[in-house]
Amino acid sequence: FGSVLFGRSIAARVGVAVVVGSLFGIVEHATTYSTEPDTVYLFRTLFHTVTTVLSVSVYTMFESMGEDRMRWIAPSYSILLHFFYNTFVVLSAVIGIAMFDTQSTALPLVYGGAAILIATCLSVLVFLSKAVVVAIHRPLENLLSDFV
Repeated sequence: FGSVLFGRSIAARVGVAVVVGSLFGIVEHATTYSTEPDTVYLFRTLFHTVTTVLSVSVYTMFESMGEDRMRWIAPSYSILLHFFYNTFVVLSAVIGIAMFDTQSTALPLVYGGAAILIATCLSVLVFLSKAVVVAIHRPLENLLSDFV
């Protein structure tokens, strides 16, 4: 949809990804986590924004390079970051409640901050070194292609 409106440039796609990721974070907060503190809400929205930007940037880079076999794994690092973020947040909540009878908001901020930093660094790599991005995605492509 964004490509039809704004073209296939990486700048246009990243702009659309920022809007989509932010809106997802806002909707998820309003429908599921409306009682969470504002700082966690901000991190959640920023997290969804940067992981969406990462997926779109990598996909667009692979597309421009003619790496058709690699395009389908473009969201792989975003998916892995999301999985580990959700897993650690749930584990820290269970441990916090079981051991201390309270749930800390500090740990999700640490996990969220780390995930945001990693996703941002990977997104910047798309613009600085396409060879590095291909090199870190190639093992995933080789591994996952055995299952498809």
